Amino acid sequence: VAKIQLLDKRSDSAIIDINLLFNTGVAVDPEGKKGLSALLTAMLTQGGSDVHSYNELKQLSYPLAASFYGQVDKEMFSLRSRVHRDNLASWYPLLMEQLLTPGWRSDDLERLRTDLINSIESGLKASNDEELGKEVLYSKLYQGHAYQSLNLGDISDLKSITLEDLQAFYAEQLTQGNLTLGVAGDMSDQMLKQLTIDLGQLALGDNKRLTIAKAPSLTGHHVTIVDKPGLKSTAVSFGFPLNLTRSDDDWVAMWLVRSWLGQHRSHNSFLYQRIRQIRGMNYGDYSYIEYFPRGMYRTQPNSNLGRSEQIFQVWLRPLRDNKDAHFATRVAMFELDKLIENGLSPEQFDATRNFLKNYVPQLVASQDRQLGYALDSEFYGTGDFVDMVRNKLATLDVKQVNAAIKRHLSTKDIQYVFVSGDAKDMAQRLSTEQISPMSYNAEKPLALTDQDKQISQYRLNIDSVETIALDKVFK
Repeated sequence: VAKIQLLDKRSDSAIIDINLLFNTGVAVDPEGKKGLSALLTAMLTQGGSDVHSYNELKQLSYPLAASFYGQVDKEMFSLRSRVHRDNLASWYPLLMEQLLTPGWRSDDLERLRTDLINSIESGLKASNDEELGKEVLYSKLYQGHAYQSLNLGDISDLKSITLEDLQAFYAEQLTQGNLTLGVAGDMSDQMLKQLTIDLGQLALGDNKRLTIAKAPSLTGHHVTIVDKPGLKSTAVSFGFPLNLTRSDDDWVAMWLVRSWLGQHRSHNSFLYQRIRQIRGMNYGDYSYIEYFPRGMYRTQPNSNLGRSEQIFQVWLRPLRDNKDAHFATRVAMFELDKLIENGLSPEQFDATRNFLKNYVPQLVASQDRQLGYALDSEFYGTGDFVDMVRNKLATLDVKQVNAAIKRHLSTKDIQYVFVSGDAKDMAQRLSTEQISPMSYNAEKPLALTDQDKQISQYRLNIDSVETIALDKVFK
């Protein structure tokens, strides 16, 4: 008998979404094989089956307008398919082929291995300094922890992964016990029954969540500078481990604080106003209490990035040079200090709460997102996401929010990451607390320039500065 957990969100929608969510991921990539989860995801969704090559599968699925793709994170391995109900009968055998009888072809492995390595070398390290900074921040905060490695893997490890490694990982991790099957749209009872029977071909496995250790303790203020010669701007990310997930009572309060301080891609957030709007220093400034990858391409976070451990993070989009990066970091820390000391005003609280009441439904505006968020709610044990947030917002008051700020935010222990074209200069500025005076092309109010003088001397109290050559990152 199949042991699969079912999340049934069927409706009369003509589009059918299937989300196969396994409780596994990068956190269980073996030592020396970092990237195994990512490579397996690619092999299943972009490789051939036992019966058809990948090109044949593409040709067969194209007229059906069917999709099959994967996403892997530390504790979640998601395989998703979408198809119109009229095409489900034709698409279904192809989907099962790819999932249950992968082809394990060496030419697929070499092609997809090369793609992943290029994603790290050319995509992340060569041309995405902001994402690089954010991923280095996570890696530094989780040294020696199951979360330390990049989701895409380490380049040297990817080069060593064999077909046998992939087959063993598939058999051990993609099991019925690890699987929650999410279904949405107009799938018949008969088809759902057939799907659960077919998924019974997966190994049984145990039905248990991964056990994730607490984040390593962070003490003091530490800097990592990625040295990228020739880079004209400087990217900044900083943060610290947060003892908070959606399962916790304070989560909605801190989600509100995050929104006020740095709502993603919003010009209304406070850091955006202080750094971009009144000072014109960069493109945007945001804060997070959950992992939010690929933020420069997305206005909303993906679902199925559930984690037992999260961090508080501030992301400052690239600054013109090291001096501006130093000053903008000081602005962010200065404002964070004020937030912790003073909290939100009743007006700030009310405005942010009203915004979030209307914003929350936008996160589940499509059927596949509703399904993804419902699976996340199962992971965190929270019930419906929109209901949870709205119900909590309705009962929250500004006192409770400000108390949560005191419990969860601090500037005592911070990890900073800078991606700079002149790492030596950046290290010198930070370690000597060099003043970073701000200058403008136009006249600014006296109150602002007076505050700038104060901020330009703000002490970051750096305890250590480490510089890493770009070619050594995620190697």
